[in-house]
Amino acid sequence: MKLPEIAIRNYQFILVIVFIACIVGIYAIQVMPRTEDPDLSLPSFNITAVLPGTSPQDMEELIVKPIEDALEDLDDVVDVITVIDEGIAIFEIEARFGIDYERKLDEISREVNAIRGDLPDNLLELNISQFKPEDVTSIMLITLVSPTASYRELNIIAEDLERRLSRIDGVKKTTNEAVPEEEIRIAADFERMAMLGISIDMLLGALSDNNANIPGGSMKAGTRTFTVQSSGSLNSLEAIRQIPVAAGAGHTVTINDIAQVYYAHEDIRWMARHNGERAVYVTVKREASKNMVQVTDNVMHLLDAYRSQLPTDITLEVAFEQASAVQERISDFFWNLVQGMLLVSLVILVFLGFRSSLITVTVIPIAMIIGIGLLYFAGYGLQQISIAALVIALGLLVDNGIVVVENIVRYQKKGLRLAEAAVKGTSEVGYAIISSTITTLLAFAPLAMIQSGPGEFLRTLPLTVIFVLFVSLILALVLIPILATRILKESADAGRNDSAQEASSAGNIQNVIPIASAPAEVSVSTSVLTQNPAQNESAGLVDRLIQRFIRRIYRPSLDTALRFKGLVFAAAIALFIGSLALFPFIGVSFFPTADKPLLLIEVDLPAGSNIDETDRAVRFVESVLDTTSYVRSYTSNAGHGNPQVYYNRIPEAYKTHHGQLMVNFHDWDAPTFYRTLTALRHAFGSYPGAKITFRELVNGAPFNAPIEIRVIGEQIETIAALAAEVEQIIRSADGTIDVENPLARNRTELVVSLDLDKAAMAGISTSSFDRAVRAATAGISTESAVMQDGKEYPLVVRLSADGETRIRDLERIYLSGSFGDFIPMQQVAAYRFAPSVNGFQHYNFERSSSVTANVIDADATTRITEEIIRGLESMSWPEGYRFYVAGEYETQQEAFGDLRNLLILAMIGVFAVLVLQFRSFLQPAIIFSAIPMAITGSFVALFITGWSFSFFAFVGFISLIGIVVNNSIILIDYANQLRNEGRSVVESITESAETRFTPIILTTITTVGGLLPLTLSNSGLWSPLGWTIIGGMITSTALTLLIVPILYIWFTRESDLVTKTR
Repeated sequence: MKLPEIAIRNYQFILVIVFIACIVGIYAIQVMPRTEDPDLSLPSFNITAVLPGTSPQDMEELIVKPIEDALEDLDDVVDVITVIDEGIAIFEIEARFGIDYERKLDEISREVNAIRGDLPDNLLELNISQFKPEDVTSIMLITLVSPTASYRELNIIAEDLERRLSRIDGVKKTTNEAVPEEEIRIAADFERMAMLGISIDMLLGALSDNNANIPGGSMKAGTRTFTVQSSGSLNSLEAIRQIPVAAGAGHTVTINDIAQVYYAHEDIRWMARHNGERAVYVTVKREASKNMVQVTDNVMHLLDAYRSQLPTDITLEVAFEQASAVQERISDFFWNLVQGMLLVSLVILVFLGFRSSLITVTVIPIAMIIGIGLLYFAGYGLQQISIAALVIALGLLVDNGIVVVENIVRYQKKGLRLAEAAVKGTSEVGYAIISSTITTLLAFAPLAMIQSGPGEFLRTLPLTVIFVLFVSLILALVLIPILATRILKESADAGRNDSAQEASSAGNIQNVIPIASAPAEVSVSTSVLTQNPAQNESAGLVDRLIQRFIRRIYRPSLDTALRFKGLVFAAAIALFIGSLALFPFIGVSFFPTADKPLLLIEVDLPAGSNIDETDRAVRFVESVLDTTSYVRSYTSNAGHGNPQVYYNRIPEAYKTHHGQLMVNFHDWDAPTFYRTLTALRHAFGSYPGAKITFRELVNGAPFNAPIEIRVIGEQIETIAALAAEVEQIIRSADGTIDVENPLARNRTELVVSLDLDKAAMAGISTSSFDRAVRAATAGISTESAVMQDGKEYPLVVRLSADGETRIRDLERIYLSGSFGDFIPMQQVAAYRFAPSVNGFQHYNFERSSSVTANVIDADATTRITEEIIRGLESMSWPEGYRFYVAGEYETQQEAFGDLRNLLILAMIGVFAVLVLQFRSFLQPAIIFSAIPMAITGSFVALFITGWSFSFFAFVGFISLIGIVVNNSIILIDYANQLRNEGRSVVESITESAETRFTPIILTTITTVGGLLPLTLSNSGLWSPLGWTIIGGMITSTALTLLIVPILYIWFTRESDLVTKTR
């Protein structure tokens, strides 16, 4: 390999390149986005359709079916889930990963817009968007609080604040929430209209005809051209009042004669409060490429100045900001990283000595800084996943440096000058460390290919490890030789004497896949030194202790194991089987809780409850929170969920029977947090008529509930009956709470039915009847007008009434017949109350309903779900009806299935590299014996520490594959070298085990030391991963030193010729 020689000859250029790369990396650290969790890019798309006052059945007929018909022909769509409720339908479209998301969004928009004419004209809202957490999750929630100011006053201030915030660099979007939309109300007197012979259709037509802004064109006059200004659109309330509706007998009837025209707000659909006082929200969302902490600091400075400009009866509060939690979490992870670096550096110093360790340790921060730079240019930011990946990489990236340094020292000890030793020592092991790095990366690379929500959440972990290890490999080949020529001593005598200690310990450190093996004579000399360390008078204390351990403990243990090979191997198998027996006690979980001092409380009343009743239940929750000392602040919402503040908790849209509270606690203290949750759950259970629930925030991709069973079929009545049975099965499962079955209770609705025979005789059309009813209850928004203040207002025609429309107001409606007469609606229509189905769903265009539940113990979700599945399978399901398991279990099974496939892929990849190197199938199989040994330690570690086998524990296990096999590689490779010298099988493997004992132990200690601070942080996300790797490393190391020699002796014949590794 010529690369080290070229690097030394051009050391000035190499140092400049490394320096520039470090500067770029430092710059990246300063400017790259900082978040607590990764920004997820998912192939998920949402369509939201809002038509207030519309029953779920009518929403299904008028809106859902036309849109679903348009969506049915789309390609690459996996699932379409439609949630249908009163006045709202939400379509959740899940496409395949790997497609062009922007193109798919355009395709969905095109299909829906093509059938827009088939949807109701008075559809209030139709939004189509891709679900991007960073686009919908607020980094700040600002409240404008006032018990006395009008919504109009609050809205003016909120809009002004929005404009100012939007100018801040890094602010992507600001929104004004919980403010009822201002409208121009045309409160019609239906009785007077009937007296004057004016129908609702005439009023609507007059508004439309007089609000058309048609340009008049231009006209030439002499040498000039004049623009012709025609009537134009409406721009004032007085202009609306003077619109003529009908004329006759020398008299014109204007809108002012039959209606009141004034500014008003739409019916309150969302009530919001902060700490019990009425409020409106201003949310702040950041640009994905910007530093959240810096953006938040700039926003805070603006808010501090803005407060002084507010009226005395309005206060500005920050109800939520994410940056402080991000800063704290990142600081904690960096501290874990620093602690790991110190531990690894100390271990290297003890084993290698000062000068050699200085070279190796110098590479650590350089590799990490440049690796972070590569991560930045790959489009990722700093968050807990990427920083934790640096901690995982810490114990691995030093291996290449150790190998190169020890080989340089070894050649210097033989009398070569520093430059020659650096070139020869690095070149000799260059291909070997390339191969060993590839082997390690093969275990991580498949993790970057997971095509799912959990895969998106995880992606920066394998990428960060790959980038850092790749950089460490390059630095080992070009920078370490340069540093060695500058830091190590030049004197040949000093090299022979002062480096003796390093030769006895570091000289054995060849944790590589030795494609280009060390010369046989050097291997023999190191083995002699290992066998008789007393001959080396300058051996250090640590080395003497290790050699004493080898002589007194390891060598006798190995001799015993080789005398009783069958018994020892059987014991190892028994340990492995025993560890597998622990698995049911360990349990399986998915993603852990987020450990945040934040709680979202859900308040749900029976469907059909009005917003005032929901607000009463929300106020009850407020009264409990006001007496809870651990609570710092809270925001309350009735009729709508809280603005989204956590990436995987999507709030409910407009529902009059739903409320949500966001609670901020003083700090994260697990015992206090869980005691408070228990007290709150007990207090909330005393409120009659409402279901008040909560569940902790969790990491990972979003899902609806821990337990979710979909009942799918045709008839709603049959689905409801089956859902009731499903509900009982879920309730009977031990550990479930907050079971919710939407179809368990019917809503009550007022049915206004037209007598078709009477209507036909009177010449009344069904459409005019429906418009009259709509105008009397919710109002008809027919046009919009830009007033003189420059704002656009919808024009809403509605029955004149004080406050909300009551049932008795329906008696004031008159219908226009085809003969010019007006007939009271009560003469051709009947009113009655009737039960109606609650909200339901469509799953892939079939009717369905979901029964959901929370769980007391999140780690028991899989066990509980499987118990429920057994109960569901015992049910009698009619033909055409079935159940589908969704919730956390569905996501977990998909993610674990992906990990199982990637585990196999990683093992095949590593095995293929080993076959290429050893030119054998048998020896790679022996090397793979380290994997079940690692499983033993991983399961025991998880069992002892009490952590379940989570998604990240599975990730840790896959990572182990590329780590633990290296120990076996060291033993077998050196044994092969000794056999090539003519040694027997037993002599070769025995001497290899004793000689390679030190590097194996050093590799294990550096890996464990680097991970230990993160593992001991008691994090539900990272501790299972850390213990999986640490436990696997410990048992794999211990058993490798005994089991691999046994397998080598069993499966290697004396007559076999050893093929040198490539």
